[in-house]
Amino acid sequence: AASDVYKRQCYNGEWYNTRFVPPQLIERILNSSRVDGQSKTKLQKMVSTKGELSFYDVFSLTRSEAAQ
Repeated sequence: AASDVYKRQCYNGEWYNTRFVPPQLIERILNSSRVDGQSKTKLQKMVSTKGELSFYDVFSLTRSEAAQ
């Protein structure tokens, strides 16, 4: 259902739709040989802390690596 996938949030008076990552995709990322162990650890911590992740959450993992 759409309500399971999207969440509307308001930032600075603007409404944004947040799209959540399906659990199957998180599982594929965690099982991928193309993803390093440090990123997998961060992803697992995010899942345990937040429960469900948005696509931006997953994207932010790659941004933190690029900044190092």
